[in-house]
Amino acid sequence: MFLLWRTWVLRETTLNRTHLSRCLRKQTPDRPSEELGVEQSMSLEDEQVKTESSSVCSTGWFKHGHRCFTYIRTERTWAESEQYCVFQGANLASIHSTEEKHFIQEMIRRQTHDFPRVWIGGQDATQERLWLWSDGSRFYYRDWSNVQPDNAMGNENCMHMNYGEEKRWNEYVYSRTLPSVCSMKL
Repeated sequence: MFLLWRTWVLRETTLNRTHLSRCLRKQTPDRPSEELGVEQSMSLEDEQVKTESSSVCSTGWFKHGHRCFTYIRTERTWAESEQYCVFQGANLASIHSTEEKHFIQEMIRRQTHDFPRVWIGGQDATQERLWLWSDGSRFYYRDWSNVQPDNAMGNENCMHMNYGEEKRWNEYVYSRTLPSVCSMKL
């Protein structure tokens, strides 16, 4: 657990404290707001994790370019999904090209026979319409669905993909639960 906390502290400079305070909350009807902390344990379930010294992806992870990707079926909030990825030495996936988007969609389709909405690593919790990737990479490629981002519910700060008929990006309320895609650098 110390390693997980240390990873979040290192990422804090990229995401800043405002993002952490907004996106690292779990809200439910019976518990309005609960900080996700290091004392919460997370199950690794059956997903395999790439070893740091390896240049290939482990079982359940798929290589594209210089990164490995995996689809996580378990539905979690955006913050829980990011924390789960970080626990594995990864982040929610950042997407930098149409080719990468299609690779991720095909990886998901092969496992689900569909294109479910999934969390990816984009968020604008720090400042509305200033989109950042949770892995700290540059945000230059965009694939928003029509009229998005619109912050329709007033607190849509986290990004999911496979929205609408076009299967593009949408911003969504971070407390909703979805499957997710993690990525890690080789």
